[in-house]
Order: sequence, then C-alpha cells, then structure tokens
Amino acid sequence: MIPLWMATAALAAEPVGIPGVEPGPPPPADQVDANTREVASGLRCPVCQGLSVADSSSKTSIEMHLTVRELVAAGYSKEQINAFFVSRYGEWVLLAPESSHWIVWLAPLLVGGLGIAWIGSLVVGSRKKSNPAGAPVAPKPSDDYERQLLAEVDE
Repeated sequence: MIPLWMATAALAAEPVGIPGVEPGPPPPADQVDANTREVASGLRCPVCQGLSVADSSSKTSIEMHLTVRELVAAGYSKEQINAFFVSRYGEWVLLAPESSHWIVWLAPLLVGGLGIAWIGSLVVGSRKKSNPAGAPVAPKPSDDYERQLLAEVDE
C-alpha cells in the first residue's frame, strides 16, 4: 500500500493540462479564483442532483473543482475546460445548454403552439358546418304550448 504522502507527491508531479490543446497565457493570480468560480458554476456535479461543481461539497465535485482551478491557472479558457469535461462526462455535465441545442428548448413550445392552432381550427370548422349561412338558428319547440307561443310571436 502506498502512503498518502507518496500518492499526493505523485499526483502533484503529474503535468496539468488537456491533451492536444494548447493553453493560452495564464491569468493574473488575483483572477484565478474568480475564473475558477465562473467555470465551476457552469458544470453540473455528477453525484449531486441539480448542484453545480462550485456549490457541491461531494468528493467528486471537490476533485472537479481542483481540476478546474489547475486548468484555469495553466491558462485554459472556459470553452476549452468545458470541452474537456464534456469529453469525460458527456454534455449533461453542462448546466447551461450549448447555443447549438436551442431546438431542444424551443421544440415543446412549437409543438404546443401548433396543437393549439389545430384544435382552434377544428372548433371554428365545426361551427361553420353547423351554421353555414351565419343565420340565426331558431330554437326547436319542445311541447305544444311552446309551439303555439312561438307561432304567435312570429305573426
């Protein structure tokens, strides 16, 4: 079994980075925390339900937060870090949808609007069929007294 201090030293010796992606210039030291918070707030915790990596206190989330911090300090952009986590966890790891997925958000509204328009056209069509000329429909008398009363009114 490897002692904890040796494992920590081995992890610290590993280079931080995203394979195949060149980082930009590292941000100033006073901006690293703010940039880390911004990136981590957009990533979903894989363990918690509905929490961002910045808001969660799970072990996985803390590890992801440390990875984000290291990548920000190395000079990677928010888009590069998001792409890194998407490649590992899938697109669900992003709390906000990508701009290319706007159809997923608008499709239910579009289908609902088309359904309401279709139902409206059926209602209007059935009303036109029952009274095509638009003339008022006389009520049908239900008994003899009503027939006699309506006959007197029509005279």
